[in-house]
Amino acid sequence: MAITTEELRKLTKELLENTDELVISYPKNPDDFLQILVGICRKNKFTLEAIDYLSNDILYGNNALAIMRSMLEDVIMVEYMIVKGKTQMALKFKEHLDKQIKIIKEFEEELLKDSDEVDLKKLEADFQEVEEEVSNEVKKKNRRHSWIGKSVEEVIDELHELGVLKDFDFRRITMFYTLGSWKNHLNPYDVVTTYLDSERQTTNSEHSLKQALMFGIIS
Repeated sequence: MAITTEELRKLTKELLENTDELVISYPKNPDDFLQILVGICRKNKFTLEAIDYLSNDILYGNNALAIMRSMLEDVIMVEYMIVKGKTQMALKFKEHLDKQIKIIKEFEEELLKDSDEVDLKKLEADFQEVEEEVSNEVKKKNRRHSWIGKSVEEVIDELHELGVLKDFDFRRITMFYTLGSWKNHLNPYDVVTTYLDSERQTTNSEHSLKQALMFGIIS
């Protein structure tokens, strides 16, 4: 018999309770990768708590599935870092932080200026400088990518090609990611079958909630 939503909610609450100490604690003398892993673990603890909170109302199931996608992306990226070399990838991850801080700092400085003082030419030059840091391949595809320089879809495909993700896992992770993406981007399935049909809204929302809880537990 298929697992019920209430059973998944109970498992989620138990997982959250049993991992409190693990998330709060901090390892002694962690290397760069372990530091990043601790941060990701704490980040996803909050995400799972948000999913648990949303699970109090079935109609928030679609919202739970939307934020579940961020957990999936984190899990995929951790697997990729391990495969490609934890030390090297952790360094690349931290180096990207410097770029982000620079972009945010300059943007905040511009916000403090009066509109008449904003140097549009400088803003354009800054944008060009950041854009040049992106690989030629990414620029051709005209997509914004993460610190790794690849989309999540590309990372999933590569992990599958390397044999890290077996066919069974690959199919399910791809579907989880697709369902989560649908909740983050406008698409006919959600608009027509969920929000224009009140009778099906509860059913679809509960299905989404089950998917979010299930991945939250296994990740």
